[in-house]
Amino acid sequence: MRGVQSKITLWRKRLNADTKLYEYERVVLPMLCKWNDTTVRSVSTGQAVVIQTVRIMIPYVPDFGLDIKQGDFMALGIIETEMSNNAPNRTSDLKAILAPNFIEVQTVLDYTRESRGKHYEVNGVS
Repeated sequence: MRGVQSKITLWRKRLNADTKLYEYERVVLPMLCKWNDTTVRSVSTGQAVVIQTVRIMIPYVPDFGLDIKQGDFMALGIIETEMSNNAPNRTSDLKAILAPNFIEVQTVLDYTRESRGKHYEVNGVS
């Protein structure tokens, strides 16, 4: 889906100090974001590899504290499903259901200090 304007669902990944397990907080971003995906194909040592990369442009909203880190997960649209460590809501389960519109965050770039067009850029792979 190239250049789609939509709400985005974010699952923030946090380590629970007591259980030593990861927990996920689901947040639907309140602003429309631009979801832009690209399919990359390469052949190496006789193996064909197809990877879908996604770039999400999130507009800066002064009163909204955006907290996205590498290892968090994002999906295109409003997703009501909570993520947990148990089936059927594990990361792999949600990826299977929501693919290709589900990514793990790789990088977050902050362009909020720009004079115009303040935004965040999130990059990930599906």
